[in-house]
Amino acid sequence: MLLPVGHGQGLKRWPWLTFGLIGVNFVCLALTAIALVFVPVDTLTDLLAFKPSRFLPWTLLTSLFLHAGIGHLLGNMLFLYLAGPPFEDRYGRWGLLLLYLSGGVFASLFYAVFHWGAQTPLVGASGAISSLLGMALVRFPNIRIRFYFTFMFVFWWPFEVRAWIMLPLWLALQVTFALLAEGQGAGVAFSAHIGGFLFGVAAALAIKRLGLEDRLTPEEVKDADNWYQPLFKPDERLILVEDLLNVNRVAEASREIAAYLSENPHTPEALGLHTRVLLDQGRDGAALQQARRTISGLLLAENPDGALGFLRKLRDGGYDPDLGPLPYFKLASQLKARTDYHHAVEYYLESVRVAPGSSLAAKALLAAAGICKDKLRDGPRAKKFYDELLRKHPSSPQADAVRSMLVEM
Repeated sequence: MLLPVGHGQGLKRWPWLTFGLIGVNFVCLALTAIALVFVPVDTLTDLLAFKPSRFLPWTLLTSLFLHAGIGHLLGNMLFLYLAGPPFEDRYGRWGLLLLYLSGGVFASLFYAVFHWGAQTPLVGASGAISSLLGMALVRFPNIRIRFYFTFMFVFWWPFEVRAWIMLPLWLALQVTFALLAEGQGAGVAFSAHIGGFLFGVAAALAIKRLGLEDRLTPEEVKDADNWYQPLFKPDERLILVEDLLNVNRVAEASREIAAYLSENPHTPEALGLHTRVLLDQGRDGAALQQARRTISGLLLAENPDGALGFLRKLRDGGYDPDLGPLPYFKLASQLKARTDYHHAVEYYLESVRVAPGSSLAAKALLAAAGICKDKLRDGPRAKKFYDELLRKHPSSPQADAVRSMLVEM
């Protein structure tokens, strides 16, 4: 049995909508149990569950909040707990709610297309949640998803897989199970999972293609650092180091982190704590060198949110590591890939600031201008960066293309 327990996508605020949806589903299960004391189950499902054979429009929504039992509910809510919060940040609470409900409705209709006339009631949030998984494949393809493989709940083996590997495999399993279950009256609506997933992929691609995410993302989220790196079990030894630093027992913290790094030399969290130890010891030069290695490690792990938050914390404390232009350029490129366009522009310009005469600076100006022109719809700012590129890098390979674009603008 595979059990998903976490992922590496940071959050920037409390996911109240996700918690609210989970709460509503639990309340609905309790109300269902009470109602079944007084009403036959067939009457309740006829009224609230979706049945292709007896199409009632409101059941497209009400069925999303009905579950067959506590096990069915807990499984769905675990997936919602994992998948919902990142989109609550990126698409806003109203955006997530609309996509969640729309995905559930589409999943039910997709199921009906292949099971028209079926008498079996369709209940549960899995179609809506599958749409979040489809969106995750497009929006967060590189995040690591953490699983436990368990046999009879006795042996537990943790491992991590990137979303672009696991989510297509999950979809392939749903297709396989749907084909195997055809005509057998299986209790799991695999075709609804497939429909929800396809809806999520299409929705995320449309949002990306139309440049809508910047409009959907709340302002409070755009400039916020991650306040929570979700759902990974914390390392007790690193917690000890942090606790020692918080009570100013720096010497003990230094010994603990040195021992940890001797066994785990490339752990970004440990390198970050080592930076704090060096700063508390007054070894600012060594701390800044360690900060460079930490940020480079985070970028190598494709965790730009972590690198961004760590860099900001250093600067807030008055420490500005001289990274050189390439790490800033890599950070900006990873932020761009995640459609965090405002921060991407900021760090492309940081790459220019560090080495204004380098060929990398010309590429950074071109990338920043392209984001402003195509994604942020800020023509004057794009023109400013194009002009700067031509002024400072007139013979660069990008110059001719820029001149043509300026003529068009």
